[in-house]
Parts: sequence; C-alpha cells; structure tokens
Amino acid sequence: MRRWCLVLCIAAATAGAVELPRPAFANSFCLFPINERFHLRAPGDRERLVAWVGEMRAVLGPARLYAPLGVAIISEGEEWELFEFCRRQGVQLVLQGGAIEHHAVAWGFPRLLRDPAQGDRRFAQWFQDGLIADPGKEDQHDFGYRACASVYAKPVQALRRAADLPRSARIAASMKRYPDVVVGCSGPIECEMHQGDDRWGDYSPFTLAEFRDYLTHRGIYAAGAARAGEGWPGGQVFADDPSPDRAVGGNVTFNATFGTRFASWSLRYWDPEVYPERLPLDAPGLPQPGARGFLAGGFDAPRVWPGRPPLAGLAAEGNERLWEAWASTDDARPGFRAKLLSWWVGDHTRMLAEAGVPRERIFSHQIPGESYGLGRLSQGASMVQTAHTPSGSIGITTYFGAASDVEVFTKLTALDANWGIFEYHPHPIGALTAPVSEYLHSMWTCVRFRAHVLTPIDWTSDDKDFVVRRGPFAQAMAQVLAALPDQPYYDRAPVAYTPPAVAGVQAERLAGNQAKITWSPLLWPDLKHVWTDWRDFDQFEVRAADGRVLGRTREASLTVPGDGQGLRVVATRRPPVAIDQ
Repeated sequence: MRRWCLVLCIAAATAGAVELPRPAFANSFCLFPINERFHLRAPGDRERLVAWVGEMRAVLGPARLYAPLGVAIISEGEEWELFEFCRRQGVQLVLQGGAIEHHAVAWGFPRLLRDPAQGDRRFAQWFQDGLIADPGKEDQHDFGYRACASVYAKPVQALRRAADLPRSARIAASMKRYPDVVVGCSGPIECEMHQGDDRWGDYSPFTLAEFRDYLTHRGIYAAGAARAGEGWPGGQVFADDPSPDRAVGGNVTFNATFGTRFASWSLRYWDPEVYPERLPLDAPGLPQPGARGFLAGGFDAPRVWPGRPPLAGLAAEGNERLWEAWASTDDARPGFRAKLLSWWVGDHTRMLAEAGVPRERIFSHQIPGESYGLGRLSQGASMVQTAHTPSGSIGITTYFGAASDVEVFTKLTALDANWGIFEYHPHPIGALTAPVSEYLHSMWTCVRFRAHVLTPIDWTSDDKDFVVRRGPFAQAMAQVLAALPDQPYYDRAPVAYTPPAVAGVQAERLAGNQAKITWSPLLWPDLKHVWTDWRDFDQFEVRAADGRVLGRTREASLTVPGDGQGLRVVATRRPPVAIDQ
C-alpha cells in the first residue's frame, strides 16, 4: 500500500464569493462573564476552575467560531500559571483594573494621603463645602477618600504611574506570550467626580489651580506646554492679564466675561503656590476670612449648583458661562470636570498602548452618566465622552435600564464602533424573578449595536440579586449565543461565505481497487476549530477529476472506488440563517 498527497485546486462556489474569515478577537462577540474568583492562588483553585469552565460550557452551550468561551477578571497581568491553564482549557480572558481615583487602596493612595511626611489634604477630591468625604464615611472603601485627578497633584500622579506603568508592561507581555488567551483589557474602573447626598467634587486647590489655568491658557495649558491648545476656547486673551479685573491691550477682562469679582489669580482657599507646605487632613477646607489659607478676592470655581439650594455659608459665584466651563455635561461643550476624567482615562490607556498593547484591545471602563439621570450625570461628570480615548476603545458599565439604553448606545457608537460593556446586568435586583424576555431584549439591543465585549457580573455570585449562571439570565445568554449566525460578528446580514480549502488530503490505496481518502478535521490547520464546530458546515464531497461526486461524509475520511489519483475533497455549506431577534 502507498500514500501520497493530493494537490488541491478548489474554486469558489460562486463568482466573487468570499472565503470564511478566520476567527479572531476583532471579528468575534466576546460574552465573557466576570469571575472575581477565577485565579490560581490557593489549594483547590485548579479544581474549581475546571469545574467552572465545565459549568460555563454546559450553561452557555458549545464553543462557537465567532463567540469564544471567555472570562473577565480583575488582574495585574502577571498570572502566568493561570494564563497557561486557560490556554489548555481553551478559555480567553479580558483583564480589568488599573489605578482609579475611588477604589484607591490597591495603588496606595490612602497611605499617601495620611503619610506624615508628604501627605497633603489637597491630594484628595474636595466637596464644595471643603470636606473630603461624607461625614462618617471617611474610611469606607467605596465612599471614603477619592484621589484628586489634577495633574497639578504631582505626588498623586507619580504614585498612580508607579502602579500603572509596570502593570501596563505586564499586560503587554501577557498578550505577546498568550495572544489567544489574553485578548483584551479594560480600565481604569468607573472614574467619577466625588459625590455625596448634597455634595460633589472636585474642589481640591490643585484642581482649582488647573481650572484657572485651563480658562486662561496658563501653566500646563500655555503655548508650548503639555496641554497647549486644550484650554477653554478663547481663553488665550487672559494669558497675560495681571489679574482677573485688569486686561492687557484693551481686551475684555476675565471678570466681565465670567461675571466674577476676583481681584487675584491666586486661589481663595489654600493656593498650593502660596502654601506649598503639606496641608494636614484636619485643616479646615474653607477657612474663614482673615484666617490662614484664605485670600479675599481670590480665584474660585462656582460652588452653588444652579436650581439647588446652596450648602450653608456658600454663595453663588459667576455667570452661566463660568458654570458651563466648570460643570457642563453638554456633548458639544463638556466642562472642565468631565475633561479631567477624560484625561485620567486617556493617560491610563496611553500607558497601555505605549507598553505595546494593541489599541483595538484596550478599552476604558466608564459609567455612562447619561443613563442614570441628570443628578448622577451632573454630579459625577462621567459622560460617555469620558470613555472615548485616542489610545483605546470605549468601554462602559451598565445596570438596570442602562443595559439597553438606545440613546447612549447611539451616542457612543458614533464615537467608536469598537466598544464593550465591562460590567453588565439588566436586573441586579430580582435577577431570578425577571422574565427571560427582558434579558433577551437587553442582550439583543447590545448585539444590534454590536457591543464587542459583554461581561455579565458575576458568574460565581450566589447573591440572588446578582446571580448570572442560573435562572433567566443564563437562559438568555445561551439563547443569544445559539441564535447568532456562524459568521463574523460585524456582518450586518447573512453572508454565504465559501468554506476554506480542505487541508492535509492524503490517499491510501486499498485492495479491491479502492482508496481511503483522509484529510485534516481542522477548519484551519493552525487553529483548534474542527469543521463540525462551524454550524453552517454541511458535508465533505470527494470528487473525481471530471467533477463526479464519489461520496459524501461529515467525517474526515472516506473510502471510494479507484486508486485515489486526481481526486478532490471539497467542503460544502448550508445556506446562512438570519438572526430572529
């Protein structure tokens, strides 16, 4: 008996037909439930991970070409043993994390704030009444101190970069070593301005000094400086004015423009240039006139919210133009507070990109404040625009009705077609009692707007209000995955792709004028997908040189009459199926 390889020449089924594209992160729908316990750090973890992977396969159904099995985890990017485990299990990962201004314990911000040698009260975000945390909540992890996002708070920025730069390098190294495992990353997680019941930030003197320079094109916004050209439009006319009430060359004054009565560019409260020494935590945020830290006629941001009663002792300052420059959440004119968040997010994604992480695999991780009402949007300043970053793609978090907010999805897809939701739960209260139809409506809305990554939270949770792996949420996920066409995710209509060429064809001559024809069961020789993984695959045809079909099968071998010479093996497909949403 002899073996020989057959040279194949398979024509496209129809003129102009396109061959089925290879699956990749870029053309797949990544439904990756968050699993905060998905790690290898303690005895028994490997067994738990194997069980969870099996459970996910059982609940969500078999692997799909363009909907891989995956998990989202909080990660510092250095879990090599875990990545190797996932490679062997066929599990992909999205890594979440990074230095954020609220969950700041991980990167050491509270320690810096309290450091007796260099800690400074101005490193934290301040409310408009000078407090740096809601009374009684100073030490709470979620609602205590938040880091000042201004670049003028240099020790905060240095500490943040000391955490984010090596993490970015580790994630880049992980993606290079495990490109088919570590497929994406998101962060920093939900950067907002500090909020309380009747309070909002940030009024740290560092932030106010940067706001002043933003309005007047000074400091970091001056010509030739790091953020030249990013200051308030038209603010360059104030750049050389000696004070807000005096203009050079006959220009209109700052005070006349913004309806203020400032007499000095120095801040009204605790100007860092006037008081460069550290400010203790117990120092008064808003010292009284005549007290140390106060400057009569000093520059300030508006502290009274239009339409809301002011907190005790605060008076309105400036006109509507000043308020808009400070706190607008209008898409056409975002205020300085929103821009601060954008810059914080942008710095994070830029560190990842400069470390070597591909831009299309970097996502932000922001709350779309527009989905949660004017109060949350105005106080937190987390507009959809704050998630838009030149070094990455848009990532948001959604709960309740925000998980299917068509208006927000329309807005963000106009900014970036590559986007994802990195905390996702349509019904975090009553998760087990909500009807499957409501979950399906939310998920199909996300698919219609082509959310690239969707991370339901949290796979391992047993909390009845957040459960994902059982009940209606799990049923909806399985139904959506089963209904998606087996073709690249971004196709908007069914496409009759031509099957790839069948590889590795060999013939073995048998007795009785027969030959056994074998070929690779893999769709692509270098990928793990077998032909039967493709739902549109129909069968193989073994054809003679004159085109006659000698046999059909769905297996990777077939015995046919003759000596096997001049035969071709062709894969055929079923007609594509449209999505029924």
